[in-house]
This record gives sequence, structure tokens and C-alpha cells, in this order.
Amino acid sequence: MINLLPDDTKRDIEAARTNVLLFRYNILTIVGLAGLALICAAFYVVLNMNESSSVTKSNDNSSKAAAYNNVRKAADDYRQNLTIANQILNNSVNYTSVVFAITKLLPQGVVLDSLNLKAADFGKQITFSTHAKSYAQATQLKENFQKSNMFTNVYFQNITQATDAQATGAYPFAVDLSAQLNKTAMQQ
Repeated sequence: MINLLPDDTKRDIEAARTNVLLFRYNILTIVGLAGLALICAAFYVVLNMNESSSVTKSNDNSSKAAAYNNVRKAADDYRQNLTIANQILNNSVNYTSVVFAITKLLPQGVVLDSLNLKAADFGKQITFSTHAKSYAQATQLKENFQKSNMFTNVYFQNITQATDAQATGAYPFAVDLSAQLNKTAMQQ
């Protein structure tokens, strides 16, 4: 079909079609914006409801927690006391086990004259006064102390042999042995 319409009318028809199309786009945009506004409003309402219920639950829980403050304080005090007791026990010395460990190092034929230990002795050089039946047993005592992880810097201070058999009995050698008692012996 041949279009016999004048050019002005053709342009007016084209413009009318474009206007209708633009009008439809404007309506779609307005509907879309209205839908977004409704969705945002719905989210706002839901979030406000959740906030108010959360605040209510938080207040309820705070009031319930206040009832347990005494229990919490008692538990914290108990925990602190346990920590202090643990520190005290970790720093305490089990003298019985230390004495038994030292006596295990004594070879047969060697006796200690006396053994006085105190907390200040750990980590310091101390002297052990002993008596031995023979010189070999005295040197064995020194070797045992050196091999032990309880002692370092082990050396003889004095070894004397008594000439009077009645005064010393079966142990004629008086041995003074110096050794540093390690702090690791405290954990024995």
C-alpha cells in the first residue's frame, strides 16, 4: 500500500507513537518505584518489629541475669581461689620426694650425716656431709650426683680418713660433697 499521507501527518503519527511509548515507560517506572517503596516500607516495619522484640527479650534476659549475679560472683571468686591454689601448689616443694631422690643416689656403704633442706637451698650450692666405708664408694657418690639431673657443679670439698676405728665405726671416710641443687628437683 502506498502511503499517501502528507509528511506533517506522518511526523505527527510518529510523535504520537513515541509519546504513547514514553507514557507507558513512565507508568512502568512509577509502578516500579511504588513497588520498591512498598518493599522498603515492609522491610522497615519488619525490622522495627524485630528490634522491639529483641529489646524486650534483652531486657527480660538482663533481669534474669541479674538474679544470677551472686552465683557468678561466687564462681569468679572460686575460680580465682583455684588459680591461687594452683600457683601455690606449683611453687611448693615436696621435700619427701626430694629426700627420697637424694637417698636413691647414695651408693651402698655411704650414709648421710644429716640433711636439712629449705626452699632457699634450691638453685644454690650446698654441702652434703657423709661417711663412706671406702674411697671408691665416696667417688661413686660423686659420680651418682653428677649423673643426676637434680645436681650440677658437683665436687669434693673434703675427704678424710679417720685413723681411730672405734670413733668412726664401719665408716672411716668422712666426705664433704658440694653440689648445686637444681630448681627442677622441686618438681620431683
